[in-house]
Formats: sequence, structure tokens, C-alpha cells
Amino acid sequence: MNRRFLLTAALSIATTLGPIINARADIVVYGNVGGSNVWFNNISESSLNIGGGVGQVPELFGVPTASSNTLIFMPQLFDATSVGSGIDIMSSQLNFTIDANPGYLITGVRVEQFGDYTIATPFLGGIGLAAASANAFLTTSSGLYNGGYSFFDTSTTSPGIYGMPFSDDFTVSFDPTSSAMFSMNNTLTSASFGPTDASSINNQGALITVFVQAVPEPTAPCAALAGVLFFLIRKRRTKIRR
Repeated sequence: MNRRFLLTAALSIATTLGPIINARADIVVYGNVGGSNVWFNNISESSLNIGGGVGQVPELFGVPTASSNTLIFMPQLFDATSVGSGIDIMSSQLNFTIDANPGYLITGVRVEQFGDYTIATPFLGGIGLAAASANAFLTTSSGLYNGGYSFFDTSTTSPGIYGMPFSDDFTVSFDPTSSAMFSMNNTLTSASFGPTDASSINNQGALITVFVQAVPEPTAPCAALAGVLFFLIRKRRTKIRR
């Protein structure tokens, strides 16, 4: 079978099946994590491995922490590896609700992910693939918003072994709201198409930063109105005394 066709098929499988397979995986619940101006509530993850023979793999992203208004994941086991002829797809889905603290509104979310990958094709004509993708959906009172990224690299010509880091990010903005439901599909794909070919890719970190704005204080208009009322009452009393 044509190797370039297999290369295209591997990317198609990762893109199409990545979001779907999460519905069949076990759910791991991480609970709630508080930031400076928001809370990340009911954080959960569902994960599944295709091609590597592992099946369900819980806790790919792992237990998160928070700094300021950023939810931080530092994965230890989120990787896909292929040796010889084969395809390995590791997929995970994160779900949680973002709730603003009193006095603040949520206006957007920025997602950053980073990791590294290696492709080994020792002989001329070898093909290796490393790919990563993420798609996030946010539901607020004003509608559904989404964003994402897709990264891949291949070795199809010169023989060799090389590796390098990868990183990508995207931002989703929306009308100010006090709460937003967050869902993100993440997929890593590695593929190799010859007996001596190999590839691997791993996710080493994910940062989910929430943008907020302060709710305008009503004290200034109220103070101005109070001042006007005081002036009118005083003026009326002055007229009565005369």
C-alpha cells in the first residue's frame, strides 16, 4: 500500500476519532481548583489509547494546580509511540466549569500546550509521523465558542534521527459572563511505516488561562445621585425658611 496514503490516513484517524473515543473511556474526577478571580469546578478527564493495545489510560493530564487565573497541567504519561509499521493514537478529553468570583466576569480563555517529539527513519524511503491537536469548546449564556490548533511533522525523504520541541496556543474570546463550560479534546498521533522506522511525541504541559474583567462599581453613580438629592432637599428647605 502507498506510504503517503497511510500517512494521510493516520492524520485522518487522529482528527476524526480523537473527539469520539473519549465518550467510551472511563472518567477520572480531579475536583475543584481555585484561582485568583475564578474557580475551575468539577474538573474531569477521559482518555483512551488506539493502536498501542493499551485501551483506557486514565490520568493522562494528571492532577492540575492553579497560579493566578491559570489552570496548570504537567502530564507525565501523555505520549504516543510507534516502532516498526504501525500507528499509535493517544486521546484525552478535559471537562470543567469556570466560575468567576463575585465582582468579576470572564471574557475569554487562552490555551497553551508544549512537548517534544522524535522521528527516526534510518534508511532512505522511511516515513515517520508525529502529530498533536487540540480543540476547545466553551458554552456560555450567550452561545457556543470554539478554537484549536493542529501540528504535525513528517520524515519522508532523508534518512536520519531527529527530535525537537513543539508548542502551540490559541485564544477563545466571548461576551463577558459569570460562568462558562469548558470542554477540550486533545490527541497525540505517532506513526511509522517501515520495519526500521519509529516515532514518538509527548505532551509535557498545558496552561489554560482565563481572562477576566472587574464588574463596574455602582458607588460612583449612586454617590452622584445622592449629592443631587441632598442639594435639592437643602434648596427646598432654604425656600421654606424664607
